[in-house]
Amino acid sequence: MTAKQFSTIPHANLVDFVNNDALAVVQNTADTAEILKLVSKAAQQLSARVDCVLEQWISQHSENKQNEPYLTTTAGKTYTLKDILTEIRQQTDFGRKMERNIMMLAVDLLTREKKQVSDD
Repeated sequence: MTAKQFSTIPHANLVDFVNNDALAVVQNTADTAEILKLVSKAAQQLSARVDCVLEQWISQHSENKQNEPYLTTTAGKTYTLKDILTEIRQQTDFGRKMERNIMMLAVDLLTREKKQVSDD
């Protein structure tokens, strides 16, 4: 995106973009090594997001398994694996809660006395 394009974005949208979507902002005079370092960092950030990891795990299941009911809330609403992923990506109340619960579970598993992890 060029500086001219930035100037056409409404202020509120620009703040939201920088706070939530931008991976990096560089001057057009940045050298290739700096840009490659930022691209590598952005790729790492994207691959480590809960929704990306969840999508990778979901893709290992058959299409039928992805679309069958997987989770039912106490209120009786049913979600498929794909529904859960969509809710997380859309940052709905349910999606934010699921994302937090997944992260809490991951931390819980990591803090147990596990002495060996796979290299994957």
